[in-house]
Amino acid sequence: MINIQTIRVFYVLLAITLLSLAGCKKTYNPVLPEITGTLTNYTGCKNEKSGSVSIDWDTNFCFLFSYEIDSMLLHMRHLNAIFNCCNFGLYSTIEEVEDTIIIREFENGDYCSCVCEYDLDFVCSGVQKKLYWIKLVVPKDYYISSENPLIFSMDLTLNNEGEYCW
Repeated sequence: MINIQTIRVFYVLLAITLLSLAGCKKTYNPVLPEITGTLTNYTGCKNEKSGSVSIDWDTNFCFLFSYEIDSMLLHMRHLNAIFNCCNFGLYSTIEEVEDTIIIREFENGDYCSCVCEYDLDFVCSGVQKKLYWIKLVVPKDYYISSENPLIFSMDLTLNNEGEYCW
């Protein structure tokens, strides 16, 4: 036979259990996708110059972007990127570090005494609609009048497309 003391202990334990369960809240911490990116295409040599790059090269260097909100894709184009004319291919690495997308551009092949302008196309996935800093690292010595790396902001909360020229 069950005594009253056992029933009281049971109800006290049941009340404590129910109160502790009611006090717990499930939190939803969504895992944001990591940005991945790749060089998808590049043009052939657009404008060959012998020797090295000089200030008299009448070119605007630009970085264009367009953002697809639904697919979280960021399309970017580096206009008039300068590389050696004897390269055997271009490639890049793209990584996200906090609020910065770092793009490093490289070339394969031997060096000649000429340079060319190329347009490079990139696509990044997993891009959130927020402010990013773009850090573009190019082969040294090709851009006499600009910084390397080049750093600029891209605020996707304000614009889905834009450009930065130097």
